[in-house]
Amino acid sequence: MKKTLKNVCDFFTGTGFPVIYQGKTDGELPFYKVGDVANNVINGHVYLKLCKNYISRKIAKDIKGIIVPKDTIVFAKIGEALKLNRRSITSTECLIDNNMLGICPKNQIVRTKYFYYFLKQLKMQNLAETTTVPSVKKSTLENVIINIPPLQNQLHIENILNTVSNIISNYQKELTQLDLLTQSLFVEMFINENYPKKKLGECAIINPKKSSDKRLHDELEVSFIPMMAVGENGQINVSEIKKFADVKNGFTYFSEGDVLFAKITPCMENGKGAIASNLCNGIGFGSTEFHVIRPIENITTSEWIYVLTTLQKFRLSAEANMTGSAGQKRVPASFLQDYSFYLPPIELQKQFSRVFKHLDKHKSVVQKSLDETQLLFDSLMQKYFG
Repeated sequence: MKKTLKNVCDFFTGTGFPVIYQGKTDGELPFYKVGDVANNVINGHVYLKLCKNYISRKIAKDIKGIIVPKDTIVFAKIGEALKLNRRSITSTECLIDNNMLGICPKNQIVRTKYFYYFLKQLKMQNLAETTTVPSVKKSTLENVIINIPPLQNQLHIENILNTVSNIISNYQKELTQLDLLTQSLFVEMFINENYPKKKLGECAIINPKKSSDKRLHDELEVSFIPMMAVGENGQINVSEIKKFADVKNGFTYFSEGDVLFAKITPCMENGKGAIASNLCNGIGFGSTEFHVIRPIENITTSEWIYVLTTLQKFRLSAEANMTGSAGQKRVPASFLQDYSFYLPPIELQKQFSRVFKHLDKHKSVVQKSLDETQLLFDSLMQKYFG
């Protein structure tokens, strides 16, 4: 049986978030923002991240906020966040910001998790309007057609996809634990007020210019790194190769060993970043939404700078200094230039780099298993929904 979504689902639009309630935790209703949509698997369900903002039901009524029910699938509808194709399930009643949409299936027809998987394979950016800032409309989604097998068949499909999804989640957790171990070691070794206090712009080059790189010529092959090629655990895919002539205008330049830092919401909040390594001819170009941080020899190392940028303290400070409109907020280069820290001796940084590389090798093994399981999951999604 095939139906349009408007016949089997209820749709919920978001509400402008009142800034005065930022960080308030004494209300009954969580108020989620785009950056809260991520894979946070709990008991087989992909829930929203832990909420940072709450408001009361009275305030929700005053601001004409639409209360989204439990078991609604929510996602970003605009900008770079839309391209990430993330989905989360609400675990309680809540409000969502106006850059998000919610779709709640009618359970007597469509099971929540079956519908979650259906939406997960639906590439929202392909349904978006081709404007300067891509966005998908509620009216477009209402006319999407879904195949609805009997409820028992939906449950069978759910169980298979849940099993593979949980294996993927376990690999992702292992990667996260390795990152936490790296960060803990960093804090243990380097958070020391006896070291000289410096600004990052004094110890690294922020957004180096390609004009200083004498290796560049039109026929030179270089790695091309779009935002999707950089992960949230330091992964980077350097398989795409282009000629310098095709990327020299309109893209961000970087070199082997530079640190890539995603500056746009929600990529920044979600931890996207990596050390540029194994680049074709040692040179890369990529998304304009990267800041590039280049270590200075005998002052800083790539590994030390990269882990510094992954620390929660650093990311929260970067988030607080973002500029721009909602859904398109970015970390300015001036934040990186002026960010201050205690600079450890270069020999200690090099010692840390050796440990980092050892842990990174183990991460590569886990990442390979994760990638293989993800391929299996994708083939199953194609089988059931393609």
